[in-house]
Parts: sequence; C-alpha cells; structure tokens
Amino acid sequence: MSKTRIGGMDQGTATRFLVVGIILAVGFGTLILISSYMVTNADEWAAYEDRVNQDNLDQGLIGPAEFADRAREITRTVLWMEQQQLYFGIIGRVGVNVGMILVIIGFIGFGTNNQMDENTRRACVIIAGVLGLVMMVSFIGSLGIYIGGP
Repeated sequence: MSKTRIGGMDQGTATRFLVVGIILAVGFGTLILISSYMVTNADEWAAYEDRVNQDNLDQGLIGPAEFADRAREITRTVLWMEQQQLYFGIIGRVGVNVGMILVIIGFIGFGTNNQMDENTRRACVIIAGVLGLVMMVSFIGSLGIYIGGP
C-alpha cells in the first residue's frame, strides 16, 4: 500500500479529497445552523408550551400536579435546548475545519498536478491559500468561553 503525498497527487485522489471535504463541511455546517436555530427559538417554544399547559389546566384536562410536572419538563427541555449548542457547536466546528482541511488538500493536489496547465494549477494553489487563511481566521475568531445561565 503506497502513501498518498499531497504534492504530485493524481486528479482522482484530489477530487475525492475535495468532494469528501465539501460534504463534511456542509454537513457539519448544517448541524451548527440547526443547533443555533434551536437556541434562538427555545424561549418561543417554551412560551407556546406554557400556554398550552395553562389552557389544559384551565379546561380541567389536567390537574395541578400534572401541570407542575409539565412545567418542570418544559423548563428542563428549554435548558437542554440552550446548552446543546455548546456540545454540538464544538463538534460542528471541528467537523467543518476537518472538511476545510480536506478541501485545501484537494486544491493543493490539483495545484501540484503536472498534467494540468499552469494557470489552472496557479489558481488552485491560490484558492487553497485563501481557504486556509479564511479557515484560520474563522477558527481563531470563534474561540471563546461562553457561560450561559438560566
């Protein structure tokens, strides 16, 4: 089994790196967006559920004990919706960065392929450099400590 080097990579291998990297970046980016959406809408969901719970109590469909149990469950769910972004956000950022690294490797592979013309190779190396710079800036810019409270 031969090792794949970045320099002199054939076009098929570079394409595989590029496709897998894009799929990973888009997939994990979607995870980050869904996670952020849940945090944004947690309070609205809680207000709706509290209203439904209160209506059920007012109509006599549930008793005070079940009302209190449902209210505690709503509070627990909202706290989970707000805290899940910490875990899924970290996993998503790591996945996006791994995908971006694979995309950069794919473009470097295209840029070092001697079978392509000079302008295409130069463009691929420039794209890889720009993507590397964007990835590092976004990674450093997203570092921080977030402490959320109830």
